[in-house]
Amino acid sequence: MYPGIELRLLRYAVAVAEELNFSRAARCLHVSQPSLSKQILQLEDSLGFKLFHRTKRFVEVTPAGHRFVVEARKALHYSNRAIEVAKEADREEHEVLMVGYCAYIDLYFLSVLRSMKAVTTMRPIYRSSSTTEIVVKLLSHEWHAGLLTLPISERELVVRPLFREPVAVAFPISHPLAKKAQVELRDLANETLILPAKRANPQFNDILTRSFRDIGLRLGTAQEVVKPHEALHLASERLGIAVVQASASHAHIEGVTVRVIADPNLAIETGIASNRENMPDSLNLFLAAVDETRNSYLQRQERKPPKSA
Repeated sequence: MYPGIELRLLRYAVAVAEELNFSRAARCLHVSQPSLSKQILQLEDSLGFKLFHRTKRFVEVTPAGHRFVVEARKALHYSNRAIEVAKEADREEHEVLMVGYCAYIDLYFLSVLRSMKAVTTMRPIYRSSSTTEIVVKLLSHEWHAGLLTLPISERELVVRPLFREPVAVAFPISHPLAKKAQVELRDLANETLILPAKRANPQFNDILTRSFRDIGLRLGTAQEVVKPHEALHLASERLGIAVVQASASHAHIEGVTVRVIADPNLAIETGIASNRENMPDSLNLFLAAVDETRNSYLQRQERKPPKSA
């Protein structure tokens, strides 16, 4: 067994073997020539064999020295590799991923996602926003990913659909529609509706407008809000019927009931988007966690259908 040799001495031996000159090697190593010569002599003494033949005119590597230097280079390479790999792991552990999410998604999905172990090690920071703003942030590389409503048309973004949920309406329990087991789109004609703002969530707004038009109806007076809880609050104040996603029923606003609209074609689709030019390695791990969360979410939905009231 040989005592451990410092990496510094391996580096010295390699430098002398490459330069075949102690003065030049010392300059490369930023040490004095006498100190380098002394260190090599001490290394040879501890090894019990010569690494170099030297005279005043030349330096020659011994056969043993050749083999030693080959292995020394490997040791130096792997020592540097160990540091780089550790730095990369530390960088990934502390890397911040900026993730926007639209309020018009099932926030239960977000709560499950935040509990995933793979996600917590990457320290994602979640920002409540609108689909429109999320798209802007992704295009400008300010955010890494966004949970938003589909469809979106920007070609620079990679979009993966996740799940669909029914569109619902919320209104005071004293409203005549509360007596119905299910609500039809036709029931909303000429009602004052509280809709997601087109500037913040154009897809949801367009889907609803198109659905009314397809059955020959016109929307009644509409108020616009940015987030579902604002819509629910306005509904509780009897300022209109709020059009929201079915999962908004989990908010349990006092005096407000929620009914899913009885139209299987009327749904809001959630997806995740990222910019193909801004995808650090840790984002792939995050997207894998999203897929796993999606599977858990869909299994839960199969076991427990969305509430209609």
